[in-house]
Amino acid sequence: MSEQDRPAPKRRSCMQSCGTGCVGIFIVGALVFAIAFSMTGHYKPKIDPLRPLPANNGFDDFAGAGKTFAANGGTKAAYLTTGVSESDISLEVEKGLVAANQPALAQLRSGVGKEAQVPVQRSFTATYPYLAEGRDLARLLNADADVHAAAGDHAGAMNVALDGYEMGQGLTNGGLLIHGLVLVA
Repeated sequence: MSEQDRPAPKRRSCMQSCGTGCVGIFIVGALVFAIAFSMTGHYKPKIDPLRPLPANNGFDDFAGAGKTFAANGGTKAAYLTTGVSESDISLEVEKGLVAANQPALAQLRSGVGKEAQVPVQRSFTATYPYLAEGRDLARLLNADADVHAAAGDHAGAMNVALDGYEMGQGLTNGGLLIHGLVLVA
């Protein structure tokens, strides 16, 4: 066999000649350099400032309405006394619930039409009690819409439903991931 007939030797890649050790050493070196670079003060992370809250924040009205409604007992008592699911609650119970909670409804409606944004809480231990109160307010708005529809005021029932939609947007706008998940639910 002559030299011309012999196949050319195969070229070896970096991984074959050097092994994975060279790549690992390169990655560790890059990480050490990045940590040293940031620790010496050369790297300043860009922190976006918090968006300022609106001067007349509708969120305050929604959260205040939730507190007012919770102080008046909320919907839990109405649902527990009937012993049925919320879809089977009677119109009379809904009328009583709506009549007894007009101050909470008025406060909620004062927030409708305003820009609403959730104040950001940067804490791992933050709780969001206004989300549960918002759920109760949504039940109250549902009862109010049922009362309007039973009276033949379907436009009023639709307006109440839109108030509930806007309240749901306002209680989650500008919040964290949990707020987005609540809005989807």
